[in-house]
Amino acid sequence: MGVMSEPFRINRVVLKNYRSIADCDVELKNLTFLSGPNGSGKSNFLDALHFVSDSMFGTLDLAVRERGGMRSILHRAIPPLDEFSIDLHYSSASGGNGRYSFTVMAGAQGGFFVAREHCSITDTSTGRRSYYSIEPGKPMDSSTGVPAPIGQDRLHLVLASSAAEFRPLYVALLTMGFYDPFPLAMKSPIPQTEEIEDSLSFSAGNIAKVMDHLARHHPWVRNRVEAYLKGIVPNLASVNVEGDKHYRYLRFKFEFPAGGRSQSFGPESMSDGTLRALGVLVALFQRPEDDSGKRLAVVGIEEPETALHPAAARVLFDALGEAAETRQVIVSTHSPDLLDSDDVDTDSILAVQMGEDGATQIGQVDDAGRAVLLKRLYTPGELMRINHLQPKREAADKLKFSDGLAVEASPDDQ
Repeated sequence: MGVMSEPFRINRVVLKNYRSIADCDVELKNLTFLSGPNGSGKSNFLDALHFVSDSMFGTLDLAVRERGGMRSILHRAIPPLDEFSIDLHYSSASGGNGRYSFTVMAGAQGGFFVAREHCSITDTSTGRRSYYSIEPGKPMDSSTGVPAPIGQDRLHLVLASSAAEFRPLYVALLTMGFYDPFPLAMKSPIPQTEEIEDSLSFSAGNIAKVMDHLARHHPWVRNRVEAYLKGIVPNLASVNVEGDKHYRYLRFKFEFPAGGRSQSFGPESMSDGTLRALGVLVALFQRPEDDSGKRLAVVGIEEPETALHPAAARVLFDALGEAAETRQVIVSTHSPDLLDSDDVDTDSILAVQMGEDGATQIGQVDDAGRAVLLKRLYTPGELMRINHLQPKREAADKLKFSDGLAVEASPDDQ
């Protein structure tokens, strides 16, 4: 398969007061690693993007309630805050560059309302700009005849998607996929129904049906997933979907060179690492570009390396890189092994740490760390191991290592 351009890519994300993130303004690449220790706030960044997708798919109210209500979403501060905002800058292969942002404010008795919402799209081939802007107490400003807002408890883009100018953005945000494969859910047989499932669920509990769909409609994708899994799991020969009139389930076949034996196992006999690896691979390669136009444009995965042997990290890194050729991939990780390579693009790393004030800090690798990486003195993974993969601050000091090495960033390295 050849390299295809991304149909939609988020270039920049600005967050205000979202959970542990008080303030964040970062650029994303085709493949972005959110790198930091446990509890630093990596998951909250991914969840902010997931919140946008959930708000398109269902309702804003459901997205808020699934996260425990406004008080659980708002960044904790003194005095308490009353609003959070999400601002996305994006580009698309169809020729549109744009920006979409909204602010949600807490209301009385645990309620909320959309305080502001702005959408602006520029067609790069014609220069035509389509937009709408909604603010309390002001008439709606719009370049097109999109319907007026129904209420302040939902995002207007869902309604505006009826207009051709805004529908591609709506569909792209709607179809972003976020995953944290849960082995226990993957071990359960899936009830057999006529319904086709081509989209993996957040926990990968429906993986048998998605694998079945890939085998039937996209065999090359299914074979690619299997090939990567073979690189992670020794002696694995194949992964198939079996079942009866009631259930569908995975079946793993192993071949052992000594004695020429082969043996098959159900998912209940597989390790958590094997199942999570399969879930991550299916998340990355599912729903390829086809005539239906259902390809996932953005995939976010929580700590894909969890429960894997360190030796499997290189295989996983290669899979992430291949997937990022056709879609945007954003992963959170605290694994030095995953980033223990000179092949990691320094610009693809967003360092994450928890500040002394309890607020998450996210940014490009600081100048000193960047200088070390560009000179190839350390890999990103090695910097993680010595706790020197830090987000950039306005004034970067010298990076002092425990072994006495100090490297100062020069203008040529920045």
